[in-house]
Amino acid sequence: MRHARPWKNLAELLERNGALYGVPLSARSKLSAVRDGKAVMVVTGQQAGYLGGPFYTFLKAYHTTRLAAELERELQMPVLPLFWLEGEDHDLEEVRSANFPDKNGELQTLRFEPGREIKGFEVGRYDVNADEHARQLAEALGDVNEAGAALLREAYARTTLSEAMGKLLARTLGERGLLVVEGMEPDLKHMAAPLWEQVIARGKHLSEILARRSEKLEAEGWSAILKPTPDSYLFYLTGQDHARAALFYDGDLRQPSGETTRMTKHELSRIAREAAERISPKAALRPLYQDFVLPTVAYIAGPGELDYHAQIAPFYAELGVAPPVLFPRLSVTLVDFRAARAAEKSGFSVERLVTEERHTLERETVRDQSGGRTDEWFARARREIEEIYARIRKEIAEIDPTLAGAAQSSAGKALLPLEQLREKTERALKQ
Repeated sequence: MRHARPWKNLAELLERNGALYGVPLSARSKLSAVRDGKAVMVVTGQQAGYLGGPFYTFLKAYHTTRLAAELERELQMPVLPLFWLEGEDHDLEEVRSANFPDKNGELQTLRFEPGREIKGFEVGRYDVNADEHARQLAEALGDVNEAGAALLREAYARTTLSEAMGKLLARTLGERGLLVVEGMEPDLKHMAAPLWEQVIARGKHLSEILARRSEKLEAEGWSAILKPTPDSYLFYLTGQDHARAALFYDGDLRQPSGETTRMTKHELSRIAREAAERISPKAALRPLYQDFVLPTVAYIAGPGELDYHAQIAPFYAELGVAPPVLFPRLSVTLVDFRAARAAEKSGFSVERLVTEERHTLERETVRDQSGGRTDEWFARARREIEEIYARIRKEIAEIDPTLAGAAQSSAGKALLPLEQLREKTERALKQ
């Protein structure tokens, strides 16, 4: 069943979010094509992280802008890159740490500590003021880009985790056209009302589809990382406290505190129609929510996301949502100066060091150190020993055929010290 999309409302919401986060006017000007229903999007997303979160977040965002530009040239139509901020997740432990290598190459960690931790609270709503941690980060790194350090301080000054992340993304990649939206936006939730109603109407059937799909993938040797509670809906419900409560198919609404109340199917349907901002999708439903409200043509996914997209693939046909084309995100290897110097000294490129098997590189190192002579020496010695014992075996077999086996065994024992000497020589060359 197809539903008309409120593209005008979506464009207005993205305009408001763009102004909030600091997306440049050059990027926001393209929203007129969204308003007219004449644009598609390349989308990616990630949880709101502390001090920018993991580096791959920005790599995904950059990849999104690059793919959007390439598709725009190919399709000859507006293709907008968009980052979906996921501030609804309630796993604070997963996002609270900022890890970084200091000027000596040692891994350091700064941890976000809110004034009060609330069980089940949507992490993107936590207040944050990271001025002191931003200062510590710059000091630990030593030689830093002052403009970048200032941008980090400004983004995480007296705001929320989601808003800080949005500002950082907009101000680093906004000039490349990146738009930013927060999945918690009430208007977005209301745009998805037809989707929520379908999910509620199907009830346990969706969990059964997911279970069958997961079993099939695992039987074929693939990962099935999504493990939602089988007897609960694929979304939470939130209240005024912004804590996520689990809703079970039997009507139990279980608060993070452990308190349980009851909710009828009729009450739940009314929430989908009139208070959709309370619906907070789990990981299995989040991509469907994104692709329902956005004109998504492609999604930039990390390895884990690719796994769970394989699990939820049947949902797209079941709920009448067009699936995007999935693109694995770009990856990079960061090398500190000591590792780079060691790589240069070894004669191997960094690319070979991180992609090829260790034993292959070691064998090449040994050959280079000896000019290939050790292989030649030991191969020649092995041939000579084998030839000597072959002659002995032939001669003694004429005397007593039963001695041929003993001669063969003696040849193997004679070769053992030679092999041990070869291994010791290789170890010396590796050292």
